[in-house]
Amino acid sequence: MVQPSSRASKRSSAAGASYRLSSWETAAAELGRQGRYTPRIEQTYPLERIVDAHAHAERGRTRGKIVICQQD
Repeated sequence: MVQPSSRASKRSSAAGASYRLSSWETAAAELGRQGRYTPRIEQTYPLERIVDAHAHAERGRTRGKIVICQQD
């Protein structure tokens, strides 16, 4: 089991933004890299149905992630 450190660790950047990962985020990322953690995805929606995705989330009964898919 990966043990998170007591202090914030690695800096990461996405799309030019810089932010600091917390210790639990770092631990979760490591578990994902090792294939020991996979997030539960409850529902996927195409971008055109973003209103439906928001309504789904606002019901407050989700048990996983809601994913919005952007098609090229």
